[in-house]
Amino acid sequence: IMAISFIGSASGTDTATPPTHQAGDLFIAHGFRDGSNSTPTVPGDWTTIETNTTNSAGSAVAYKLAASSSETVGTWTDATEITLLVYRGVNQTNPVGDSANATGSSTTVSYPALSMVVTDGTSWVIGFGAHRSIDTSLGTAPTGMTNRINPQEGADETAGHDTIGGVSSWSNQDVSVGGTSSGW
Repeated sequence: IMAISFIGSASGTDTATPPTHQAGDLFIAHGFRDGSNSTPTVPGDWTTIETNTTNSAGSAVAYKLAASSSETVGTWTDATEITLLVYRGVNQTNPVGDSANATGSSTTVSYPALSMVVTDGTSWVIGFGAHRSIDTSLGTAPTGMTNRINPQEGADETAGHDTIGGVSSWSNQDVSVGGTSSGW
């Protein structure tokens, strides 16, 4: 059994150029739409995990397993920001266990609790955040995670974090990001 490892990250507006990767790597992405209560359209070769809308913002989280070393992200129609994380060594049959999302309009972002599918300490937890303002410290990862990417496109900011290794549980984590109180 191969251990999970972080390969790299990328960002862009409605698409992104993935880091060097190989067949079987997990692409997991967060598409954010600033200024609209609708979600970005996830490309057809991705599997949607979560979608939500709130306070003039919408988001979608989706994944796919790379079929080759030349995989693309595709176009996430209506996204104002794409945040991509790539991992190797994931379960090829069920690469994503549980998921949860939270929304709000404040200067505190929540990363909700998860019910772990595998509790032996080998599961990684990934957290994406997005905020309609760029004057925040959204790159501040919740306790137990590290920031992997924190891009700003136009008027919004996103972030991708992970646990840098296997964990057996994940409880809700709130992070004060400061800045303007706005939709996240």
